[in-house]
Amino acid sequence: VAFYTGLRRGEILRSKYVLASGQAALLIDDTKNGKPHIIPAHPRIAHLVRSAAWPPQVHRDTLSHKVIAAMRKLGMTDTVFHSARHSAATEMLNAGVDLNTVGEVLNHKSVASTKVYAHLATSKLAAAVQNIGKKVKNSHPHPTAKAA
Repeated sequence: VAFYTGLRRGEILRSKYVLASGQAALLIDDTKNGKPHIIPAHPRIAHLVRSAAWPPQVHRDTLSHKVIAAMRKLGMTDTVFHSARHSAATEMLNAGVDLNTVGEVLNHKSVASTKVYAHLATSKLAAAVQNIGKKVKNSHPHPTAKAA
């Protein structure tokens, strides 16, 4: 859920299932930045958030322990629960989502918080560099000046 929403551990555990524009979503009334936040549920987790068992009734430390244990079994030895949030941001940026939208999904209070991910938008940077020196065809050429 953290990976497919970008939510923090505590936000996941405090979230409520809602319908937003006819789509399954999670509402977090009490966020780190103090503003309520609604995040649409990714199709891969929509069935989880719609279930009667949402939100998970587990202590936050137990949740972290279980997630970290699963990550270790996958060989991800240097990860913590919060890594899923960073992975969500990375996935969005690599898919071409702009920094402002990523910041909105992550519910950052300041754009400066999102800018730490700017270096990850490598495909956009590569595309921008490829355009250096290219001539742009102008479909509306400037009219030639007439002598007075």
